[in-house]
Amino acid sequence: GPQYEITDALKDTLANNLTRYLGCLYEGFDPQSATFTSDADRPYDIYYTTDKMTVHSYADAIKVSSGEYALTDNASDTEVLNHTLVKAAMAYLGLTDPVISTTVAYNLDGTESCRTYRITNKTDDTVQHIYNINFACITVSKFIESDNVSISILNPIELSKHAEEPVISYAFVLAELAKLYPDMDMQDVKTEIYYSSSAEPGYYIPCYRFYIRGSDTASDSDILYGTVDVALTDRSADNQ
Repeated sequence: GPQYEITDALKDTLANNLTRYLGCLYEGFDPQSATFTSDADRPYDIYYTTDKMTVHSYADAIKVSSGEYALTDNASDTEVLNHTLVKAAMAYLGLTDPVISTTVAYNLDGTESCRTYRITNKTDDTVQHIYNINFACITVSKFIESDNVSISILNPIELSKHAEEPVISYAFVLAELAKLYPDMDMQDVKTEIYYSSSAEPGYYIPCYRFYIRGSDTASDSDILYGTVDVALTDRSADNQ
């Protein structure tokens, strides 16, 4: 839906969400003794800080940046799920059967730069899975040789349908990509549907995200993919 209007009710909701996450993180957390901050030029962001951690509460997510709780490079799924900040995030979202997918980013010289772990509730329902990865998801990012861990808990406080628009077929988009990227291996393409919040600020736009295999490999076991995002719907129909 449209961008959030900054009202007292919204600020109360942001503060309540921040309190709820911190209550999951700290046993016996007392919000009356905590100081929440909101800058005049960022009224949509209420945050809590300690010496080594900052927790932000936005209308669409809780975001944590911390050097207080260690996470090793190349952490296993078990280590990630047992991480203090992640356990609090799972409690916040109510995840009872978590599953992890891992994405690795590389530097230009082929060395590993960052690992991102996406945690959602397990489901065999395709539509529910799309909802989970876009609107009920934990993302954990850990840069190599950095003490900081970044966590984003996606959980928008308000969703409403803006419009119904024709869907562009997967086959059509893939054919167009083959023309644009003739050197890419179109026989080994992985695809997911995600909702972009940056394509048009204030709205969640459904997109195809294509992972297209390149000719290089990062290691004996890791294959490099390029990503291409394409709007899933014909936006022109919204203006007719």
